[in-house]
Amino acid sequence: MMTPADLGPLADNGGPALTHVPKEWSAALEWTAFGEAGCGTSTPVDQRGATRPANSACDTGAVERNEYDRG
Repeated sequence: MMTPADLGPLADNGGPALTHVPKEWSAALEWTAFGEAGCGTSTPVDQRGATRPANSACDTGAVERNEYDRG
């Protein structure tokens, strides 16, 4: 059984395309350790240009949740 990602609605969260920001309890948060799968190295920013990772690990998806994101 898969765990729901618990994402916010598709919206203009900044950047060139609409995105879903992970909710504060989302299973997508802090998923990939720094240096793995490009986290913070070959992928140092998210789609909006925000620094990745925002905390200790990268969130899964196009958007890295940060203190400015609500939902």
